[in-house]
Amino acid sequence: MLALLSTVNSYAIDLMAENHYLSIYSAQNLADIVQYGDSNTINLNQVGSSHSAYVEQFGDFNELQAVQLGQSNYLSVSQEGYANAVRSRQMGIENELMVMQKGEFNEIRVLQIGAYHEANILQSGYDNLAVVRQFGHANSATIEQYGTGHQAAVTQYGYNQTAVVRQSN
Repeated sequence: MLALLSTVNSYAIDLMAENHYLSIYSAQNLADIVQYGDSNTINLNQVGSSHSAYVEQFGDFNELQAVQLGQSNYLSVSQEGYANAVRSRQMGIENELMVMQKGEFNEIRVLQIGAYHEANILQSGYDNLAVVRQFGHANSATIEQYGTGHQAAVTQYGYNQTAVVRQSN
């Protein structure tokens, strides 16, 4: 299924294989989507202006649920493997989320409220969970997890906070 609701937007969409679900609701924004594999899902809701979303999903049963509300939020997601999921909400101005996942059953959850936040998450392996919550302005979080069964959560309130988590086994 492919559903688009759009006003003055730019889309580049490439779907390969079967059973994809893609839903984009957007105005004056950019979405660039590439999916290869079977049964991948994307729900992207862009409310406001000048948002950018770049999404690549390779493999099967990968999922993205994303909301960009406000102005000039940036989202980059690359998922490769089986049954990986990203759930994100960016509410504010010029928040940035960059995600790369490889493996199986990995999950990322991000909430950014405010302005100028940055979150960078890399997961490679099996059954990893990363959670980032950012409130305020100009907070930065990095999570890198390699291996199996890792869990990391970062919550930031205020201004100019920095957090780095690296785990492997």
